[in-house]
Amino acid sequence: MAEQTMERVRVQATLIQTSIEGLLRQAHGGALNKDEVLAQFTTLQRQYDDLVAEVSRAPLLRYFQLAPLGDQPPDGPLTLEQVPMLLSTRELPAMEAEAEAARLRDELARSEDRAARLDA
Repeated sequence: MAEQTMERVRVQATLIQTSIEGLLRQAHGGALNKDEVLAQFTTLQRQYDDLVAEVSRAPLLRYFQLAPLGDQPPDGPLTLEQVPMLLSTRELPAMEAEAEAARLRDELARSEDRAARLDA
């Protein structure tokens, strides 16, 4: 079941990426007018909303957020090249801290095991 959910999320993310790439090709070719941009933005927004809804329905995926990969938000208005980055996923800060704490506990346990074997 989790694999099916992940596959649906992958398909939706790929659909968004394909839509953005098509929009970029049109923009670089100068073939866009205001109405087309607004229509394609509406389509992208609907695809993004569908992706967010899919992620929120999945028990494991609801602990992830759709957020920029960088620590700082982009300066000024967004460019079309920045949109794929903004749709990337990462763990919530609390989950990152929890994973780091678990890693440190495991590392401590391994070093204590090594010390116990050396003492024996």
